[in-house]
Amino acid sequence: MIFGDDILKYKEDIVHHVCELVKIPSVEAPAEPGKPFGSAVNSALEYVLRLADSMGFVTKNVDGYAGHVEYGSGDTLIGVLVHVDVVPAGDGWRLPPFSATIEDGKIYGRGGCDDKGPAIVALYALKAMKDAGIVPKNKVRVIFGTNEESGMKDMAYYFSKESFPNLGFSPDAGYPIYNREKGILKIKVSDKNSGVISGVGSGVISGVISSVTSGVISGVSSGKNSDGTVDETTFEKLFPFSRISGGTAANVVPASCIGTMPRENLTETELEKLNTAAASYSGCKITIEQQGSSVIITAHGKPAHASTPEVGNNAISHYFEFLSTVSINQKTTALMKYLHQGVGLATDGGPMKVNCMDEESGPLTLNLGTVEILQDSGSAVIDIRYPVTKNGSEIIHALSEFAEKYGVEINVANHLEPLYIKEGHPLLVTLASAYEKATGEEAKLLSMGGGTYARTLKNNGVAFGSAEGANIHQADEYVTIDGLVSHGRICTEAIFELAATEYKL
Repeated sequence: MIFGDDILKYKEDIVHHVCELVKIPSVEAPAEPGKPFGSAVNSALEYVLRLADSMGFVTKNVDGYAGHVEYGSGDTLIGVLVHVDVVPAGDGWRLPPFSATIEDGKIYGRGGCDDKGPAIVALYALKAMKDAGIVPKNKVRVIFGTNEESGMKDMAYYFSKESFPNLGFSPDAGYPIYNREKGILKIKVSDKNSGVISGVGSGVISGVISSVTSGVISGVSSGKNSDGTVDETTFEKLFPFSRISGGTAANVVPASCIGTMPRENLTETELEKLNTAAASYSGCKITIEQQGSSVIITAHGKPAHASTPEVGNNAISHYFEFLSTVSINQKTTALMKYLHQGVGLATDGGPMKVNCMDEESGPLTLNLGTVEILQDSGSAVIDIRYPVTKNGSEIIHALSEFAEKYGVEINVANHLEPLYIKEGHPLLVTLASAYEKATGEEAKLLSMGGGTYARTLKNNGVAFGSAEGANIHQADEYVTIDGLVSHGRICTEAIFELAATEYKL
């Protein structure tokens, strides 16, 4: 018998509130007054804080960026960091992504496993202590974040206003204990030389580099108006696509990539070549449809979490690989050539010469997450997870040098330093104790490519636990009800022991 068993009495309430929270489509949206990540994300934050208020806890909403629930009054602050935002639903769901449908002991819906189930469990762990009359030596805060999936800007703001926990964990990974998290780079790549198209000629995508813009064409004797500007009709023929778009988020392997071009930009022979190439392409499914006056070319991949890109099948990468097999009168932007040759189908950064690994955390991984190319602009976002002993600045420098060769530029949209807490740390000792009491199993230390809020705790936090589920960041995400209960026992025991232990920090 452990204290963690006390949470079992709240099973039905936990299931109910997880379902209600999953029904809120808390995907990041444009900011509104007091709602920095949109109204739906704010609704999810307000839901959990209202629930905590109803339980009699002290709560605080920090300007819509995050909120916390507090219990205890000691000098040592214990933090349990969870998040209520989710990645976009994407396509391919068998059940509505925000319905919270219960089927075969599973709650289906975006965010049930990542991280709304564990968020509700953490709150009920505090309730279990409160209802049992336990007043902890240490102050415990369950911190509800709102931007974990899109850069953790919420925690940067929150901790500019509130104290850092002395120790803490994020139940957003798995068991036993993840004391190593790779560094995470979100890199935006865009065409560098806006306003110029050079070296125009016919051929495949792996041909000449061209920066597609609405400006001047150099090295072309025809296709200009008398004032030197581009004749729009000629321009459209130089770049037949009106748009190429793919992916939903940097940290998700894209399930689809779609290109649209006017039908008039293709001859009958070129259209036939496209259909023939699509039928024979083996990398992924390619479909070609005529919709009105447009031809739609779609690559169909398989989504996965960006920390394990090899598990998915990247639709954007395959899109450009497919185009390279078709000999039609298409022109390629500098960005397109970079994405095809510089990224390609590799998931380890090998073509860019940034592939590396260490014994502590394994190899670097790379995911081409999103792309948006129009006739006068283009950009893509790449997600890189690098080993805990490697230097992020050196990787950024290597990426910049490589980008220069292709005439594109990169900007670091977000950089999260690695997390690495070594064996013997007081936090690891306590969490191992709780896990072993609850399960009877050894608490092994693990590494991962994912990024959790634990890395925001200045190497005094780790990823510890999550409820059993599947399809995180994919269609038909679910969390099992038995998994919520099992996680609840371990998580509650861990919070209880962290709150009761006297630390000399």
